[in-house]
Amino acid sequence: LPNPQDQWYPYGSKIVSLLDILYNSPRHRISNAQMSMFLWVLKEMNVPETPSLYEFIKIQGALRRCNGMVTHQYKSAHGNNYYQNDVGTIIAQVHLYSQPLMIRHYPEIPDGPVSELWHSHRFRKEMDPDMLTPMYVAANGIQHYYVGELAQLRTEELVLPIRWIMFQGKLHAESFPIHNHAIPPFEGWISASHPFHSVQLRSTSDIYHGVLSKMPNALRELAQGDPLYTSFVDLFGDDVSGNKSKSWNKHNNLYVTHRNLPRQILQQDFHIHFLSTSQHASVPEQIEGFKAQIDSTHAHPVRVRHAVTGQHVRFRLFLNAEPMDNPMQSEASGHIGGNSNCSCRKCKVGGTRREKITNNSYDSLFHVGQARSVTETLREVIVQVSQACTGISARVEERQKASGVKDGYTEPWIANLINRARALKVQDHTRSQESIYSKLMDWVTNNWDKVFNPNLRITGMCFDPTQDTPVEILHTVLLGVVKYIWYESWSTWSSAEKKQYAQRLQATDTHGLNIPPIRANYITQYANSLVGRQLKTIGQVSVFHVHDLVQPKVLHVWRAVGLLMALLWIPEIDNMDQYTADVDIAAANVLDLFSILDPTKIIWKSKLHLTAGKGRFHKCLLLHASGDIRRFGPLVGLSTESYERFNQVFRQCSVFSNHLAPSRDIAHQLANQEGLKHRVTGGWWKTSNELQSTPRGVDTQEGDKEENVTCQWVQAGAGVRDLIRGNANIQNTLGWNDSQPERSVRLEAVPKNKTTGSRIPRAARTWQSTHAAKALNAESRAHDSLPYIGCTSLVAASGDKCQVGTWVATCSPLNPGDNVLGRIIEIMAHEDGSKAFAVVDVFDLAADRHPVWEMPRLTRRFSEKRSLIVSCSDVQFMFNVQHDCPRAQCSSTGTRTVIQERTDSGQTESHIEHRVLDEYIVNLHALHNAHLIRRVIPRVLTAPIPLFPTTEARRSCHDELAAELQAEQDLKDNRTRAATQKRRRVEEKVGSGRDAEFSTVDEGPEVQEEPRRVTLRLRCT
Repeated sequence: LPNPQDQWYPYGSKIVSLLDILYNSPRHRISNAQMSMFLWVLKEMNVPETPSLYEFIKIQGALRRCNGMVTHQYKSAHGNNYYQNDVGTIIAQVHLYSQPLMIRHYPEIPDGPVSELWHSHRFRKEMDPDMLTPMYVAANGIQHYYVGELAQLRTEELVLPIRWIMFQGKLHAESFPIHNHAIPPFEGWISASHPFHSVQLRSTSDIYHGVLSKMPNALRELAQGDPLYTSFVDLFGDDVSGNKSKSWNKHNNLYVTHRNLPRQILQQDFHIHFLSTSQHASVPEQIEGFKAQIDSTHAHPVRVRHAVTGQHVRFRLFLNAEPMDNPMQSEASGHIGGNSNCSCRKCKVGGTRREKITNNSYDSLFHVGQARSVTETLREVIVQVSQACTGISARVEERQKASGVKDGYTEPWIANLINRARALKVQDHTRSQESIYSKLMDWVTNNWDKVFNPNLRITGMCFDPTQDTPVEILHTVLLGVVKYIWYESWSTWSSAEKKQYAQRLQATDTHGLNIPPIRANYITQYANSLVGRQLKTIGQVSVFHVHDLVQPKVLHVWRAVGLLMALLWIPEIDNMDQYTADVDIAAANVLDLFSILDPTKIIWKSKLHLTAGKGRFHKCLLLHASGDIRRFGPLVGLSTESYERFNQVFRQCSVFSNHLAPSRDIAHQLANQEGLKHRVTGGWWKTSNELQSTPRGVDTQEGDKEENVTCQWVQAGAGVRDLIRGNANIQNTLGWNDSQPERSVRLEAVPKNKTTGSRIPRAARTWQSTHAAKALNAESRAHDSLPYIGCTSLVAASGDKCQVGTWVATCSPLNPGDNVLGRIIEIMAHEDGSKAFAVVDVFDLAADRHPVWEMPRLTRRFSEKRSLIVSCSDVQFMFNVQHDCPRAQCSSTGTRTVIQERTDSGQTESHIEHRVLDEYIVNLHALHNAHLIRRVIPRVLTAPIPLFPTTEARRSCHDELAAELQAEQDLKDNRTRAATQKRRRVEEKVGSGRDAEFSTVDEGPEVQEEPRRVTLRLRCT
């Protein structure tokens, strides 16, 4: 490698750095054959320093070793080989290029809305303080204060800090005051509910001396004088096809994200990191290697360089959550799955089919049951293993059905133990059952780590897979409830009704929805094969188009599903108690309305049970949504959409591998991509050759003193770092969004003369020719004599790009502090973009909701058109509004030309023409800015309305539905009993010697059996 001071270090030349970006581009992967052609073209053009393909591949390996990215080889307990990139190195690289304000190390009491993981109740109250960042560095940079150690305030009062926490931008200590120097017994950690003293907040600026006499924190020695922090990761696992074609090529993948980063940043592909893939090892098997890596950081914290100060710091890794789809979450948590008696992985609600239709059991399905725990689940798996040692499989199956616990990782070992027990009995019939059981249990004890799921053995981390597998809104809501009600609707429509729905859907006002253009004909043509992106569109707007195409009870389901979907996608929570109560009401309405629609499907029909990946959903999981929100914050921060999008990056690496060792080759290729991202963003790494051969490529505890003398932290040269700055092409191919602020307004494009090709000056407009001249506050700008230029869009305070025709909420120019809702009818500015303003057509909120859709209504006061001039900086955000077509009696009276291949096809089609109406509907089902619109509209118009006024009324409805199910079950039992009796009578008569091979059995007028069926039964006998 060249000198670290070189401009193009570590590449040596600009051409090699550009080729590295091209070759390791995550979104535009190229093969070796294509790279060979690129290199040939460069050599033909006599570009200097162009390497050969062989040299370039060698450079890739050197760069991977230079950055310290190591790929480990593992062999699972089931004998499957796989390769896994080192998670410690991946998170270390995030530390080495991230700005300090990006990474949050401490829980925070939010001084505003709850939006991040560190705002959640779990981080602030539940988690072991030793798992959180256990210390803070004093202002002098020398003193380190740890939890669990006595500290003295400047007031000379002694306190015992138990948790460091941010409050109003400053770090505080949550501590116990120590009176009369009485030191309470210290065992592990003291919870906030400890009865010794009440918890108080103490500012860390008041602490000046740490007392280390009798209770030093063991982590102090582990840190060896360096600041010690904690990093949390989310682990995603899924089975993904490695092919672009429809041919299924299953790979089990693991990805991670660093949850100390803000939620908005984590939505970018750049911050999703690949760990491992395997065609043989399951996700729980690969978690075994992941567990070993994070456990190693607890004994040897990863040592890295602070991105700004240059000082050494250390961090440990802990698992926060596992946001996966529902089947994979069940597999990871040792649950039997959705199609079972106990179908919820989070609680123990359930029972047999006959039990579920009893009044009490049926009602219990609509409430959260007793919570599961990893301790109970592991204990149940141990009992099943012990039962397997008896050689009786029926005992194991009975326990699995009764408990809902069936660990897919341990299941092969259970089958193996059953076979071994039976084989031992066959070999020696005199051997006692106790002897066989004792021998096999001794083997289980000696192979404990092999037999039991590593995900259930992540100890000392406050991680519980039964509770820390949060409700996943993509698969549970979009691919679950939305897909089901969509199928229930369109499957009953005739061709004319489908065409009518498509016309209405195409006429939807999409301003404020932040969705791609609607392709209504495609949606109706492939209605049974829609993906999450299309279902997200349907869930937000379909309720306005199906009012007369479905039954009233189906319309009620649409209303409830749309409202629940909007609530679950809210990214910021102003009032946690109020918000979770709204989610509970909306979820209860969805479950009740689905039950009213069909009581049987809510119990045992597969489309309404669990596996959302196949269009199903689990009723109980919706009930757990509010609990997960309190535990983790907004569920949109745990959505798997970004992980599913990252599958495209993996798939391209799979396609261009040689498929001989896919786990290794794909891990190496994605390690190269991690190294590229680290280099171009200015990350640091060690130059020591010895260090490059260590397991993590960063500092460890062994040999720190020697490394401080011989090693040097370096980063890529200035030329390499400058490549990504301001270069949208490279940022896009790396999945990076620089989030540069846009201009406040965008002027209309400069027109071009079609004949000469020259630009025509923009047409300037005088004040009198604008809509602003007729505004209520026109006098505020009437004195401006400069000409105005029309603008196409403006940027709101929320970052929304608002065009003419967009509905917005803006600050009132007449009454400061008030908000105005209206539609932009004009955007004007001077030619240089200064003094920009918008003209808003103002509407008022009606006092009541719409009678059909139960949403707020916007009306004109006394049918009078009013407009206001507002500054572009006063525009807060945009929102979605829909036309009240039923009231205006809009129909497909319009005709337009069909455009094909961007040309006029000569065909025409009918479309919906919206009639003029002074009343519009605020779309509360819209996901974009759902939290902002609820802030400006009175709660009485937006709060969910319970389907039943009282719990007694709801229970009465559930009892009626259960009675209906019981009656249906009795009828089925009677039919089954009659059929059984009839079959027995036929068999008795046939057995008496009558020849019925080609004739029916004469049962008189009561039974007429089909001759062919009797013939087949006799032949089988």
